[in-house]
Amino acid sequence: EPKVTRAAASAPASGSASVRCPSGSPASTTAGSSGAEGIQSQAKTAIANSSEKASQVIWCDARAFKDEFQGLRTQLETTTGMSAKSHKTAEKCIRLLKKKQRVRDERGRNRGKVRPLIFLVSWPNTQELVAFLNQDLESMPAKVIVLCDTNGPKTRGAAERLSKDFTMVELVASTWAEAVDATAALLLK
Repeated sequence: EPKVTRAAASAPASGSASVRCPSGSPASTTAGSSGAEGIQSQAKTAIANSSEKASQVIWCDARAFKDEFQGLRTQLETTTGMSAKSHKTAEKCIRLLKKKQRVRDERGRNRGKVRPLIFLVSWPNTQELVAFLNQDLESMPAKVIVLCDTNGPKTRGAAERLSKDFTMVELVASTWAEAVDATAALLLK
């Protein structure tokens, strides 16, 4: 079991409780989400037992490529039981999604077999990515978790309003731990 690095332990979390991670250092998490190990285990079991194509987790955030935030990646991948595809910006994520669609169309693949996508998206990337996903929702099943862990209450309010306009937005998370737990929970659905 990989250890959560200091970067993950020091991830911003407001109003959070402390939980011990495998290394013994405190890791921040949302109050009441101490069942992360249970969610992690359930997600891994669901993925292993699934007869359908497993969902793909996509993390769209500039932090995904910074060394000091690799502990966040480790936490996401450990909790979900799968590797996460990362994109620095919504633009780069959209470029890859368009390429996948084009290749699928060229090969004549059945759209009914498209792998469901779960996006963990930082607020600066949310509006552009959600607008794109909303255009082609039928051919690309997607669920979105909006991460507002570095933003203030005004931004979180804007994210909440956006979530009411787009059904694919499952949650607006105010902490990294809340977003990771929600991502793992979506894998169970």
